[in-house]
Amino acid sequence: MSYSHAWNLIKILEKRLGFKLLQREVGGNSGGGSFLTKDACELMKKYELFMQEADSSLKLLFQKYFG
Repeated sequence: MSYSHAWNLIKILEKRLGFKLLQREVGGNSGGGSFLTKDACELMKKYELFMQEADSSLKLLFQKYFG
């Protein structure tokens, strides 16, 4: 995936979510960079918990029907 395509996807996600995912810092002595925002970190934590719960539920359903 190209650099510009990745940035466009991030911008689209930020617009849809209604909050910034990345804190961008330009150049300077340290060279700048991008860092996850607190909101992005919280989203990742919630998604991980969601996936764990979904996995547990799917295992129970699988066992119910095919176990």
